[in-house]
Amino acid sequence: TARIVLSGIAIAILIVVFYPRIEQAARSGHYLIQISLVAAMPLLFIACYCIGFSTAAAARRELTVAVIVAAAFIMAAGLTIWPYRGADVWTYVSYGWMQVRYHMSPYGHEMVEVPGYAHDPMLTTSEFEELFPYGPLFAEFAKLVCRLSGANPLHALFLFKLANLAAAVAIAALAASVAAHLGTERRVVVVYLFLCHPLIALEFIGEGHNDLLAAAPVVLAIFLAQRGWLMLVLPAIAIGALVKFLPALAAPFAFAYVARRRGARAALASAAFAATICVLAAAPYLIGWTVPI
Repeated sequence: TARIVLSGIAIAILIVVFYPRIEQAARSGHYLIQISLVAAMPLLFIACYCIGFSTAAAARRELTVAVIVAAAFIMAAGLTIWPYRGADVWTYVSYGWMQVRYHMSPYGHEMVEVPGYAHDPMLTTSEFEELFPYGPLFAEFAKLVCRLSGANPLHALFLFKLANLAAAVAIAALAASVAAHLGTERRVVVVYLFLCHPLIALEFIGEGHNDLLAAAPVVLAIFLAQRGWLMLVLPAIAIGALVKFLPALAAPFAFAYVARRRGARAALASAAFAATICVLAAAPYLIGWTVPI
């Protein structure tokens, strides 16, 4: 138990201490220090991560509590760091605020069309001449986050981080359930592999990228398929694709899976349900959808 928790604390310290130093060295022109840190950090991450994994995999008793404590330290570290390399999260905030404050569709207007865009502290994206590159469900979510933020970009950033944290926990829980249902006795190892991974904390909790929000519905679709709730598989994939379009690639395979097990009529009904969700999510933006996305 102690080795797993200490491994998690070590990873958290590396995130909080090393990651900001890399950016500070780059900004100050100390490139030798930056290169040294970039080389050292992954090696230390791998060492700490493997120590925790080997302990969890070899243990003869339940270590769920230890893994959760270690993951809590790592995720908390991710919540505290500034998104040094991720411009994406500021794009989410900016296009959400475009809708809340200026009532402009992110699919029909570029940021440069917003009146006084260069002076609004909520509009901090670097993509001023592009349309919103994500799905309409995520556009709605970005709008909700900005409305809850009270026009404070730091509050909006933190809300996106919390959403990623919730998605990460959901994915780990669903994956552990799927593993247990398949006969894997060590589902705590599945939870450790995902929640204690340093890149999950850095890229998604720390940098705020929205990939976990798109991935969680896909993992949910796998969970639903395994439990026999096949009519909901395609709708779950559709929800993921409405966040980020890549999950749509899974739809043909899911359709074939449902058709083989429940017949073509059930697959068509599930596809119709998914299509209805897509239309309802896109409906508020169809008026402003003036150019191909």
